[in-house]
Amino acid sequence: MQYGTKLLARSALAIALSTFGSAYALADCATRHFYNHSNINWILIMGEGGSCSDGPTGNIPVCNFKPGQFGEIHYKSTFAKDAAGIAIPAAIAAATKNPGALANIKPPERGKLTIVSDDGGKTYPAHSFTIRNGPTTCYLEHDGNTGNVVLNDPAEGDIQTCGRKTVVTKEGNYDCH
Repeated sequence: MQYGTKLLARSALAIALSTFGSAYALADCATRHFYNHSNINWILIMGEGGSCSDGPTGNIPVCNFKPGQFGEIHYKSTFAKDAAGIAIPAAIAAATKNPGALANIKPPERGKLTIVSDDGGKTYPAHSFTIRNGPTTCYLEHDGNTGNVVLNDPAEGDIQTCGRKTVVTKEGNYDCH
């Protein structure tokens, strides 16, 4: 009888630990997406530890999305203890065809991201947003109108740029202004 009680107690402990581990894993955001509907490049700069993928290059801190392109956003590592291993200022310079275009942009803090259009910020000047991470959500916080970007659409954590549906973009929502 004692053996059965010990086995039952150990089984309950194993279930509790696996449930805890599963709940902890849910705190990470699912892979989200950046959709560039415009006819210009857009740059996404992830805060310390965050990453994105803009084509064959993946899990980098700065991505340059070409017109009509979409890519991945990886929020789950945004709150990790270690940085992604690439110096963000150097990655900012490497992400744009004109390294001076982002010279005055301050890298976002942990738990934030920055979006800027790669036309010297004319279409969209650099703007940072806080990532609200939780067990079932990954929401980009904003106050009111975000101008030429749409946040959290079609899913929480997604980002869409301005731009009309064209042969190049194939999708879009509104003209850039």
